[in-house]
Amino acid sequence: MPFTTYLQSFLELRLSGLGPPELVSIVAELLVAATLVGPLVLSLAIANWFVKRAAARAAAPPQAPATAPPTTESHRREAQAA
Repeated sequence: MPFTTYLQSFLELRLSGLGPPELVSIVAELLVAATLVGPLVLSLAIANWFVKRAAARAAAPPQAPATAPPTTESHRREAQAA
């Protein structure tokens, strides 16, 4: 018996008594579908975000490297040169 059938049977057992058996069966099928499809949709959304982020970084102009802040020694040299 496949995993989905076990999961649906378990959900139908837990949901029994909440309504007519046909409705409980439909709700259990929808919950199983959400359990299986939800992570797939989430992984596709995350992959899409990574692709958009990489494309934005590739299209951005390169930035100049950050320079170190001046030290007191460099200030002294500049003052002596002036």
